Amino acid sequence: MKVSVIGAAGRMGGWFTGYFQEKKMDVLAFDIDKKNLERISFRHNVRYSTDIISAVSDADIILVAVSMSATSKVVLESIKNAKKGAIIIEISSFKSDITKQLKKNLRRGIRILSLHPMYGPGANFLKGQKIIVIPIKNASDEVLLTTKIFPEANVILCKAKEHDDTMAAVLSLIYFINFIFAASIPWEKIDRIRTLSGTSFNLQLTLVESILESDPDFLTSMQLENKYFQKYVKKFIRQTKVISKAIILKNRPATKSFIEELIRNVKRDELHDRAYRKMYEITDILSEE
Repeated sequence: MKVSVIGAAGRMGGWFTGYFQEKKMDVLAFDIDKKNLERISFRHNVRYSTDIISAVSDADIILVAVSMSATSKVVLESIKNAKKGAIIIEISSFKSDITKQLKKNLRRGIRILSLHPMYGPGANFLKGQKIIVIPIKNASDEVLLTTKIFPEANVILCKAKEHDDTMAAVLSLIYFINFIFAASIPWEKIDRIRTLSGTSFNLQLTLVESILESDPDFLTSMQLENKYFQKYVKKFIRQTKVISKAIILKNRPATKSFIEELIRNVKRDELHDRAYRKMYEITDILSEE
């Protein structure tokens, strides 16, 4: 099986290059970043190409792992030059726009998968990780094909609109909140703060620092390119104003009422009662490192 990874020098592109190489597939890497392309090729012992047409023309699987702004262009170029029977996979984080483009540009004999891996390049294994399938032509066939290519993954079907609305909350909002947290920390005192801090802070700091390891262009896209995200930002600002006013005025009843409402909402999650124990399990793992 011949696999071409387009965007192989990126973090997710590099991850998939390694994944397919470990599966003993014939992997060809492509990226416009020639220096890092050579590095990733050497690291995973795979061939590389500096020409996208030659990279995709003979591949059985073409995985596109480029920036969100470039995904549509690269996928359309791949559709145009792929051989009959090829499978093209795109893994962008938001799907409403790209899936519309894909549906308009279907080509006979070419199968297209719009996937969202719900893990980052730091994942050591695929087993148990979620991969979301956004249907393009035939949902059941696309789920089966995804399961065949990534048999260890937990494959989940989801329509584009629901996916993007959910990602606005589970990705864009989480990043946004951590940006605010990072902007509020007195970093000039971080060593002393670490010395004095407890479980909650250390967990939150680990999360914010891991998020900020990502490429700034990617993080910017996560804030700007999901049309569903603005409603969450506006709600965040409204709620911040409510609790801020109560705190500034030292209004204990209002502050307590706000917190009690949050507790009632959290209890809608059937797994909420496991959270405290899980927090300490994670902390124990971090302490061992």
